[in-house]
Amino acid sequence: MFEFQFVERACSLWPDESKQLPHSELTDSATESGSSRSGQQQEASERKYALPYEPDSRWLRWLSSRSVPDIIRNVYGTGRLEQTMPEVIMRAYQDSDRDTLTEIMVEAFEGVSIDQGIENEFGVLNGRDWKWRKARHFDEDVRRDRDGIIVAELEGRVLGFVSTWMEHDTGIGHIPNISLVPECRGQGIGRSLINVALDRFREHGLTHSKIETLAQNPIGNHLYPSCGFHEVARQVHFVAELHPPES
Repeated sequence: MFEFQFVERACSLWPDESKQLPHSELTDSATESGSSRSGQQQEASERKYALPYEPDSRWLRWLSSRSVPDIIRNVYGTGRLEQTMPEVIMRAYQDSDRDTLTEIMVEAFEGVSIDQGIENEFGVLNGRDWKWRKARHFDEDVRRDRDGIIVAELEGRVLGFVSTWMEHDTGIGHIPNISLVPECRGQGIGRSLINVALDRFREHGLTHSKIETLAQNPIGNHLYPSCGFHEVARQVHFVAELHPPES
């Protein structure tokens, strides 16, 4: 995938101290002294983003915390972004997307699904496993607001989606599901999908947006607050097994 190529390119800058560190937040002025202070100051000004040496330095922390588009912009320059990385497009949902998006969603919710938690506790219910139950959620999204499903696509390949529906009386836009293929997570695509959803809500005059996740979902718990969402409550789900009445 693209990530490895660009990380390799970014890391290739490492050994050469004369290269510039591609992000202004890592500005680190050198300490100059002695008779050649003015010359050193000029050199420090020209090289104020010089790469550090240690593998545990701020450079690696910066690199590991950035999405691939960020790395491209900073290592290659903004003008190279479109030339270097194919464009991920956001488009409307089509009926032909259903099976692909359902498969992506079920895989993405592995380990963070209420239905899977129920199955872990009680086993398969009524002959249907948790994946079947989770897949039905996408059908509910389509029935509720098919126009509110936004699909991310790269060169004809579907990468994921976000589903939305609007509650005009309360002014709240809901985001029930968002999912991406594994190799495209952590690259800013999920954030872009959320931003498109929020723009849709604004265009329809809504004032707030709501999204939910489980406590055991570290990705969602990091991403959603960074997109402007505030935690307002926590919910605990209980399930009881219904035994036959005693005779």
